Amino acid sequence: MARYSLKRACVVGNLMARLNSVGEVVEMTRATGLTLGAVSYQAQLVRTHSLLLRLGRRAGYVIGGALDGGLTTQPPFLIHPVDAKTAGMYDAPVAVLDLASSYPSIFIARNLCPSTMVHPQDQPGFVDASGTASGLTEDDVFRCPGTGSVFVKEHIRKGIFPELLTALLAARALAREALAAAKREGHTEQAATLELRQKSLELAANAAYGFIGAGASPLQCLPVADACLGLGALACRTAIVAVESCPDLAGCRVIYGQTDSLFFLMPQGTSTAQAFQLGQRAATVATEALPRPMRMQLERVFSRLLLLHVNRYAGCQLAVPSSSGELLIKGLKSAWRQSAPFVRRLLTTCLHLLLVERNLERSLLHAASEIRRLLSGEVDLGELIMTGGLWRLTRSDISSAVAAEVGEAEVRGPHAALAVRLQKEDPGREFVLGERVPYVLLAGHKQNQMESAEDPVAALHTRAQPDLLLYWHNKVRTPLEEMFLHVASKQQMSELLGGAHTRVSVAASAAAAPSRGAFGSFAPLARCLSCRQTVARLTGSPPAALCASCLTVPDRERDELLRHTAALVHAEVRKSACDAAHASCHSGGLVQPLLCACADCPVLFAGAKADADVDAARENLRRFGW
Repeated sequence: MARYSLKRACVVGNLMARLNSVGEVVEMTRATGLTLGAVSYQAQLVRTHSLLLRLGRRAGYVIGGALDGGLTTQPPFLIHPVDAKTAGMYDAPVAVLDLASSYPSIFIARNLCPSTMVHPQDQPGFVDASGTASGLTEDDVFRCPGTGSVFVKEHIRKGIFPELLTALLAARALAREALAAAKREGHTEQAATLELRQKSLELAANAAYGFIGAGASPLQCLPVADACLGLGALACRTAIVAVESCPDLAGCRVIYGQTDSLFFLMPQGTSTAQAFQLGQRAATVATEALPRPMRMQLERVFSRLLLLHVNRYAGCQLAVPSSSGELLIKGLKSAWRQSAPFVRRLLTTCLHLLLVERNLERSLLHAASEIRRLLSGEVDLGELIMTGGLWRLTRSDISSAVAAEVGEAEVRGPHAALAVRLQKEDPGREFVLGERVPYVLLAGHKQNQMESAEDPVAALHTRAQPDLLLYWHNKVRTPLEEMFLHVASKQQMSELLGGAHTRVSVAASAAAAPSRGAFGSFAPLARCLSCRQTVARLTGSPPAALCASCLTVPDRERDELLRHTAALVHAEVRKSACDAAHASCHSGGLVQPLLCACADCPVLFAGAKADADVDAARENLRRFGW
């Protein structure tokens, strides 16, 4: 127990050192003026509120609480790939322009702040009943297009928000300059500290819009939030018009845009070096059309891009024109942490072959090979573990479901149903809000995921079989079909989704665990190890390895014996590797039994799969008389 506790403490210490958690908290404390405890355990709204209170006090303002709650009415800028019919594969380079520090720069450029917003009775042209006119002229105010909100310009009064954001961005610029100098001089520790400092300042600046628009904010002001969104959309439309009308950028067109990012497709035949030059030129042209300090910057260049939907794309990203590129995935299931490792690896490898290596055939062959491996049962249980977060269920909700005080409608999702079931089985076990629950989907439940979800470690101990067809139809087929729809022909798609590799099944073996159903006590039929035909099973002895037909084929028995011997050797090698990995980390040394029961340990499930494969291979060799 002492060795185990020491190892856990070392793991936590190494993780904190790698993530630099202490430095991150300290730098955020320096930026916001809060205590270490407040930064560690309270949300971002508290940090922004602290900055406003400090600046407001120095400026002589009294900052009150929230007024009327509600929701923003202005939608963020969006060019929908499906609606605009721009979804698909692009072989020509795509330059991505980003509005640098988008919301902070909008606040500064237009002096947006609750302290600068003009009441309708104070706007230019308004005359009250006594004949008194407001003292403002049209030159003194800015009218936000789309929302109608009016704000005084900076020469009348500079808002608290613009002043705060100007200071934060200036401090971040200084930190980035010092960071570059520290890297040049080789001061790694100082560079790490400055990197955390500039990130903390960036986070504090970018939280301004969330603070002003969130319903939980102590200073929610919807007219300011709507004005910020509307001006952001206007900036994107202005940038598109400026770029597409520039003679130097003839042939460039926008294919996707969201919030503060624009994807410009370069003309066919553009080289990567030319794409970087055109992207920089587009950023310059767009910046010139925007009010200061708003500016567009070239964020990245894709040499090849697969655009599927809003916030769902993947591409070969280039850091410099001469680089080979690296895969960038956004929003696809390969990037979802709730997806099974098998699904993530399959999609990531297919995308790498398709986008980085530009080899459609290899990508399709790899997908077909992995589908065959899944449906034939060659994957271990650890590759099929999915997770779900308990974000909509509190501890009391789970307790009520355990006591049957709420219906099934209140408990949605396989992970939530499993959490309720596990707490019923073990009343001492408790779940907290946000906890991620791992689960696998087992066979025998008619594809009802709520009932088929099971704890991975429990399923491993009972040798329960996963529902491979459910994984194929519900978890693998749809993302593969979505990914290859824009690049593969109809014949290739038909072969991928319905070829011979999709019609394989798990081979029955004597080592397989018995079914939990009513007929679990009946022994499975013995089949020929070569052609899979039924063979006779004699009482008290293992069935024959080959059927009578295969025994007449010359060298068939020898070839099958060699094949199953090689399978045993391969399974024993994998088992030995898993045992060595376990022995290096568990606290029982080399002779004590393994006590690992961690659902996050891939070696645990790989070792169990190797054990089952060794047993199956030995049973098959016994059928040859060995």
